[in-house]
Amino acid sequence: MKKYIWEKASSLVTAFVLATTLAGCAAPAPTAQSAPPSAALEAASEAEETADAAVEKETGYEPVDIAIGVDSSSFSAQLRIAEEAGIFEKYNINADLTTFSFGIDTINGVILGEVQVGEANDYAVATRAAQGSNLRLVTSILGGQGDSKSLYANSEDIQSGEDLAGKNLSVQSGTVNEYEWAKTLQTYGLTNEDVNFLEFSSDAEAIAAFQSKNADAIWLSKQFKDAAGEVENSHTIANLADVGGKNIAYLVVDEAFLAGNEEAVERLILALNDATELINNDIDQAAEYLSANLGIAFDDAKAGLTTYDYEIRFNQSDVDHVLEVADTAIELGLIENAYDLSQYVVTDAVKAVYPDRVDF
Repeated sequence: MKKYIWEKASSLVTAFVLATTLAGCAAPAPTAQSAPPSAALEAASEAEETADAAVEKETGYEPVDIAIGVDSSSFSAQLRIAEEAGIFEKYNINADLTTFSFGIDTINGVILGEVQVGEANDYAVATRAAQGSNLRLVTSILGGQGDSKSLYANSEDIQSGEDLAGKNLSVQSGTVNEYEWAKTLQTYGLTNEDVNFLEFSSDAEAIAAFQSKNADAIWLSKQFKDAAGEVENSHTIANLADVGGKNIAYLVVDEAFLAGNEEAVERLILALNDATELINNDIDQAAEYLSANLGIAFDDAKAGLTTYDYEIRFNQSDVDHVLEVADTAIELGLIENAYDLSQYVVTDAVKAVYPDRVDF
């Protein structure tokens, strides 16, 4: 819609410039016949208002702009599919998606005011909320299955978790991967001093280190199964269920934005639910949208969609889970100071649109 309006405005401006140029080559025209520059701008503004009014009449919603942070993988599928499939337009949301490396970076974007909404896993939410930030958890959006991630090793010397002692482990610090490794070491009776962590800032860098065998082991989701399989002697030694891991992701909103735009956040939740239903009812179509939006192969997009269970809800178990993750992270020394995470949970928006999906 905006593109069309701008093209129309540009045409008006171009026509004005051309007319002015031609007028300069001919006899001077009366001033009254020359449209001032402001006329084109006013016409464009009126056209935009007319277009907005038409969309508002069609959808029943006033237009709203929302800046949204998304991560660079299929973890952000619901938001990307909502954009690609035109679902945001259904609710008259002008969504501006900004891509970050990881989910935790989308939360940092909210904290820094770069975006108004972010999506991230439990551990990322727990660590950032611990800083007394402006984050508000408004709903859970997906959950990781027990086999949503697997622990890969690329050496025959590593056949179990205990064999990780003395090895180089690929970790994305500050992300949920840090928490997964902490649970892994705890499960197999190891400490940080028993292993050597190699820190990376992206999935691509971490996978490259595993493929070159600079890193001996790595946690990867189903989206990267093929990349892991290309490595000689690559094999899995555990999955999340084996180390007591479970992922739940949440939609996080800036407190100030939520306070003034609760109805807009409700619409955003409705849009995410539409995208969720598309994933659950037609995974091939959803994978097509995700493939186009992320610029990845269809098979990789589809594999990524099978990594998670998608559902918009906010049950007591979802809240208990992130509270448990925060407590465990404090016990493991990943979060320095204890705090009350429950004060950052706000259920009004999801309760307004799906009251039967909130049980606390």
